[in-house]
Amino acid sequence: MNRKPEFESRLRAVLALLCGRSEGLSAFADTPQAVRAGLRPFVWMVGLLCGFLLLHGQILAALLMLMFMTSSILAPLVVSHALAERLRIAAGWYRYAAAFLWCQWGLTVLLLVVMFVLSLGMVGAMGEQALENEMLLAGRLAEAMQFLALIAFGYMVWLQWFLARHALGANGSQAVLLAVGTSAGAGAIMTLPTLGGYL
Repeated sequence: MNRKPEFESRLRAVLALLCGRSEGLSAFADTPQAVRAGLRPFVWMVGLLCGFLLLHGQILAALLMLMFMTSSILAPLVVSHALAERLRIAAGWYRYAAAFLWCQWGLTVLLLVVMFVLSLGMVGAMGEQALENEMLLAGRLAEAMQFLALIAFGYMVWLQWFLARHALGANGSQAVLLAVGTSAGAGAIMTLPTLGGYL
């Protein structure tokens, strides 16, 4: 079976959703299989990152990476499903979850590209100063990453609101509750793997 047309169709659907066009939802089935397909790229990514750390003897780092990445992927699904059930808008949740996973993957790739281009731009703008003062360059990149992370967080809240409206048929207030509740709940769950360093 040729998967290229399917991949291209899904890519167009993700781009449409990221641009706020609800017709992109038609590319995602309302089935558990669609959600599993959306999880697959993240499983590969987590496996590669943890495998790299294990090859370098970083067992604890690999374990923490596994816990953090798993919670960051699964927490929004768990919290959004619980809230959708509570708000009685769970019909269509599989389509919502599948679309959210693929959009999350697409946004991750987009952010990596932006950061790469931004780092090249900073090196070019700073010239020899960047090469002579690596700490200055690292500081500038850290500031840029914080700014992009803030934008990405706000965008993901909007995306959850948008998907709740169009995939779950939620009204305005329900969509806001689901988006804000999912972001807050998932954020709380994602901090759990980091608590070990404070115990």
